[in-house]
Amino acid sequence: MILDAILSVILAVPNALLGALGSVSLSIPGGFIQGLASVFSSINYFVPIRSLLPILVIETAIIGFKIIWAIILRVKSFIPSMGA
Repeated sequence: MILDAILSVILAVPNALLGALGSVSLSIPGGFIQGLASVFSSINYFVPIRSLLPILVIETAIIGFKIIWAIILRVKSFIPSMGA
C-alpha cells in the first residue's frame, strides 16, 4: 500500500511524458519492396551470397559451439568434485 503510493509518485512524471507523445504510425510505400529486391540482386552480382552462405553457417556453428562449451565449463567449475 505504501509502496504503491511511492511508485505512483515516482512514475507520475514518466507517465505524463509518455501520455503527451501521442500515437506513431508507420507506412511503407508500395514500390519500396521492388526497389529493395533490385538493390539486393545488384549486390548479389558482386558478392555471391549463395556460395558464401556455407562459410557463414559453419562460422556461426563454431562460435555457437564455443559459447556453449564456455557455459558448460563455467557451470562445471561450480560443482565441487568437478573443478576445471
